[in-house]
Amino acid sequence: MTPTTPTVDRSTGAIAVVGAGIAGLAAALTLADAGRDVVLIDRRTFPRRKACGGCLNERAVAALDALGVGHILDDAPITTHLSVHAGRHRLRRPLPPGRAMTRATLDERLRDAAVERGVRFLGGQAARLGDVDDAARRVHVGALTLDADVVLLADGLAGTAAGSHLPPPVIRRRSPIGLAVVLPREVAPDATDPGEIRMMIGPGGYVGVTRVEGGRLTIGAAIDPRRAPAAETARDVVVRIVRPHRPGLADALAGASPDEWFGAPPLARRRPCLATSRVLVIGDAAGYVEPFTGEGMAWALDAGRRA
Repeated sequence: MTPTTPTVDRSTGAIAVVGAGIAGLAAALTLADAGRDVVLIDRRTFPRRKACGGCLNERAVAALDALGVGHILDDAPITTHLSVHAGRHRLRRPLPPGRAMTRATLDERLRDAAVERGVRFLGGQAARLGDVDDAARRVHVGALTLDADVVLLADGLAGTAAGSHLPPPVIRRRSPIGLAVVLPREVAPDATDPGEIRMMIGPGGYVGVTRVEGGRLTIGAAIDPRRAPAAETARDVVVRIVRPHRPGLADALAGASPDEWFGAPPLARRRPCLATSRVLVIGDAAGYVEPFTGEGMAWALDAGRRA
């Protein structure tokens, strides 16, 4: 049987948002509030993990409030200060109050809020751009085909939805990779102080530790494995950086099973072209620099709302 091919009603100004990360979700919520017909597409099913420190700074929290979804952070711990540890050097600086939450929880709650506002969600299906004409841009989603007035590409670092319709991103030489793991509260109860975003820097990269919802720990790292001894894996680099500062946490990280770790492709990149006919690229898919204390999600939320 030939599958039904749905066509989005262009008379309502329908928009396809490819990628249900922070930028795509902010765009979908903003468009839904403006009365637009929105189809949100993500290649993963929810909840899904993302390699991210989970920090939302003051601007990011304000952006979620402006979107009318600030309540989803009610159980997220408040962050109040940054501590940086590099060798024998220490730096502690106060921060405007922020929040910390795993991306699995944050993105799923934002997705649910978007669906409640009328956004149509297609999860677990990869999208790719199709042809364009004077009326619409075609988007292929699995066996389905959509026609949309505009497509917002927010499919992240590893996004391939643009295909040959846009030049690929340029990855910076010696770009680090992302690596993350979420640990239970009891595994390393003294890993952070209340309100702390702890950054530990060492040969081969840096590691951030933050307390998130439920008292769990999110450990996010940017690692350059090429600077590590040949026998070390990226996980070994993380453990080595952490050990001088938090040996108990280092032991917990070393004992975590490989299935608990998840990663991201080379981080530092830029896309030389951000638009083509009826298509705009936003969020990490547009380019990436390494944020430190929650700026990344603030930038993504801002990009989605502006788009």
